[in-house]
Amino acid sequence: IKVTEFFRDPELFTYLRDHVLPELVSEARERGELRIWSAGCATGEEAYTLAMLVSDLLGDDAAELPVRIFATDIASDAVEFARRGIYTQAALEGLPPDLIERHFTPVDGAFEVRKQVRSLVVFGEHDLGNRAPFPRIDLVLCRNVLIYFTPELQRRALQLFAYSLRHGGYLALGKAETVSPLPEYFSLEQPRLKIFRRAGAPAPIPVGRVLSMGPLTRPVRRQNAPAAATARSLGSSTQPAVREASSSHHAARLLDRLSTGTLTVDRDYHIRTINTSARHLLGIHTTAIGEDLIHRMDPAL
Repeated sequence: IKVTEFFRDPELFTYLRDHVLPELVSEARERGELRIWSAGCATGEEAYTLAMLVSDLLGDDAAELPVRIFATDIASDAVEFARRGIYTQAALEGLPPDLIERHFTPVDGAFEVRKQVRSLVVFGEHDLGNRAPFPRIDLVLCRNVLIYFTPELQRRALQLFAYSLRHGGYLALGKAETVSPLPEYFSLEQPRLKIFRRAGAPAPIPVGRVLSMGPLTRPVRRQNAPAAATARSLGSSTQPAVREASSSHHAARLLDRLSTGTLTVDRDYHIRTINTSARHLLGIHTTAIGEDLIHRMDPAL
């Protein structure tokens, strides 16, 4: 379901513009970065709305503060559309003319988001039920997404946000949504607009499904006696698989001994294998198998 538009729910974005973002920008100047996550971004209008607000707020100082707006969705076609940043005139109806002039360029009867705004947003596919969270986030917008989730999936998504957000960071949900599945990590800031703040104890990183992405992800276990007997009873048909697993285990041990960081990714930049040196180099402290390399890398890299 990709129902979205620029400045959808104007009262919310006015509150973000006047109260939340100025505070976050002030804090970010001291830390050196501002990080926002638009979870369930659909075709990108919400993420670009945030980028326009931040761009206007920073003005001539935009180059002095690194800003990353992570815009994610599970739908690959929606993410590809958002990356292009080109919208019809109908999509811009209701926007102030001066805002359109500042942030869009007319292109063949449509409008393209200007480079200064596009550069603030990083789009990517992300499954809230399976993938790892983004760290050190100041503001999360996940609006009208949780209402379609089962209670179990709602809880996991809120665990992601609790882990992602800095202490005191903001979470904005849809008007029909709540943090009641995980209340211990959030305090209510603005009841009518469903804006919450991160509070309470540090949240553990959520545990999700482990993707089987190749031999380096599977630990080699010692066979117990019954399992070994069963393998022998199957005859020679199991031997090629056993030899392959043994070879893969030796390859994994060899890669981990290398001082050179080594990793492989698939065509979508999902990590297939990664050795210890690469984890140290990239500041990755989890298995990271199946995760998006681009989103796991430190912004400085």
